[in-house]
Amino acid sequence: MDFEDVVIWLIENWFVWLPAIIVIVVVIAILVRKKKNRRIDSLKEKYNLSDEQVQAVKKGKIWVGMPVELMYLSWGRFCQENKTVTENGVDIQHVYGNDQNQKYVYTENGFVTSWQT
Repeated sequence: MDFEDVVIWLIENWFVWLPAIIVIVVVIAILVRKKKNRRIDSLKEKYNLSDEQVQAVKKGKIWVGMPVELMYLSWGRFCQENKTVTENGVDIQHVYGNDQNQKYVYTENGFVTSWQT
């Protein structure tokens, strides 16, 4: 069977392989969500978070005083990071998004101090 035959078979038999791929994607999404929830639960204890704060993280919210670990869980990884070292510690500007729609989160010594959307 050559490449063309494989492509033709895939096109003619999409109903065989497409449901399996959909199931795989759904299972992966469920596992990722469970892993994120377990991580949030472990950080809930570490930072003594309220149930309201846990829900905020799950809904993609951030707040002043939020630990950077939780910010990553809430907003994901940033696109760019700009660090400034001062006498008082490390200030970081986390840049999210692309040139058209950038958001900035500012942290100092591991905690959110402000943000711009």
